[in-house]
Amino acid sequence: MWLSYRRRFILKIKKTSIISIIILIIIIIIIIIIIILIIIIIFKIRVDTVANGAAFDEIINRLDVMSRSRPEDKYAMVVGLIERGNVVAVTGDGTNDAPALKKADVGFAMGIAGT
Repeated sequence: MWLSYRRRFILKIKKTSIISIIILIIIIIIIIIIIILIIIIIFKIRVDTVANGAAFDEIINRLDVMSRSRPEDKYAMVVGLIERGNVVAVTGDGTNDAPALKKADVGFAMGIAGT
């Protein structure tokens, strides 16, 4: 009697440990998938483009110099001009101009002396 009880107990432990191992493997696989997704999101290459190309083309033909504008407008102008094959130079005097300065072919950061 004692032996049969012991065998049943050992079998239960074996079944439980196999289930635990399977659950552990599934959890590890899920964690690996999450890590891969996070890496994909972090290193995703951002492709910038002008949302309305026709309106941009209409405006750009009438524009020579852009001044006193928002940083988003400067960046959109740089992206649009680069998309159309132009060489773009940007001057900026603050950190808000950094995206346009970085995207442009030539960027001049003036610092405090520029304002």
